Amino acid sequence: MNRKNTVDYQELLKRYYEGKTTLEEENLLRTHLLSHTEENHADATLFRILAEESQALPPDGMEQRLEAWIDRQPTVPSRKRLFLFWGAAAVAAALLCYVGVTHAPQQHNGLTPQETLIAKKALGSTLKCIETGEQSVLRTHERLKYIKRDIHKNIHELKDMAL
Repeated sequence: MNRKNTVDYQELLKRYYEGKTTLEEENLLRTHLLSHTEENHADATLFRILAEESQALPPDGMEQRLEAWIDRQPTVPSRKRLFLFWGAAAVAAALLCYVGVTHAPQQHNGLTPQETLIAKKALGSTLKCIETGEQSVLRTHERLKYIKRDIHKNIHELKDMAL
């Protein structure tokens, strides 16, 4: 009968190390090992240490020393935290705007690549016409300046002849 109890406790110990025992079985195993230390000396020592640790109290004044240590730890000012948050948010917003302005119109204009090429060619020829028109206006403006100068010169000559 004693042999049967030893086998049961060995199986229980195996299940304990596998994490498959109930709290009731662990208490039974703890009681057995603490009263029969000669059978499983290492396991009995482990259970004795665990039992001592669960009853141990922190040293006197430990709570006050811990609170004082926590109070001495440097804190990050709330303004700095806000700056870091809003700074990161501003960078993210700027990046989002950049991507939206540069890439979104190219990807979502609804035109096929061929239609886009035709539109670019049409725009290019329109720009050439505008440039040509601007150049014509500038040349006309220069010619009108010369004509205006010649007219003023001729008017002065006519006035001089009339006098």
